[in-house]
Amino acid sequence: MRLKDKVTIVTGGARNIGKEIATGMAKEGAKIIIADINYELASETAAELKEKYGVDTLAVKADVTDLESIDNLVKETVDTFGRIDVLVNNAGVQLKKLRLEELTEAEWDVTMNINNRGMVFLTKAVAEVMKKQGGGKVINTSSVNQVICSQDNMAYIISKNAVYGITKQLACDLAEYNINVNGVGPGYINTEMNAVTFNTPGRIEQIKKSIPLGRIAEPCELAGTYVFLASEESNYITGQVIIIDGGFSLL
Repeated sequence: MRLKDKVTIVTGGARNIGKEIATGMAKEGAKIIIADINYELASETAAELKEKYGVDTLAVKADVTDLESIDNLVKETVDTFGRIDVLVNNAGVQLKKLRLEELTEAEWDVTMNINNRGMVFLTKAVAEVMKKQGGGKVINTSSVNQVICSQDNMAYIISKNAVYGITKQLACDLAEYNINVNGVGPGYINTEMNAVTFNTPGRIEQIKKSIPLGRIAEPCELAGTYVFLASEESNYITGQVIIIDGGFSLL
């Protein structure tokens, strides 16, 4: 197994893309920590993975915008498993799709706190553990929106551009400690976050026409890339974000 006994934290891991990431890693033998603001759902996902794949799991209620919660997540993980090999910064939010003229301070602050601030400070805390053990892997969930723009969705798009910068800078800062930092940038994926867009009459057909592969992806199609970036096969890769969008950003 490619990730046998690798202690892996997945934030936002209780459902959607996060759950599929955790599932893919559990299949490869990783020990999984489901960190999510929804503790009940996190517990269900952790129990499901343990039952299906026979791996050790842990559910932790975690709010990545709260430094005390971040410290508790790291402490519970180390107290339970003794180390942290992989951190997947997957927790993220997309609120209302607003143009600049409509953007509110509250929308901006919530988006940046979850999508950027939480990523940086959780990585900072986990990196202290990884330094002591001689290395590790950090994988950030970005978006195809780091390379394209639209006429709305101001806060989200800027936050995902920031994830690209965060990934590169963390990779530089942590390289000397044998910590690889990379990212994955999903395109149109069949998740709850995209439900409003997909449920708009005619919108999904329009989107498919703009994707060279001609379809919307399922969350499970992302898992293999995260597994690769968490494995020893990616040991000489750092500071990169792999876009998984069916070719959408090519056009």
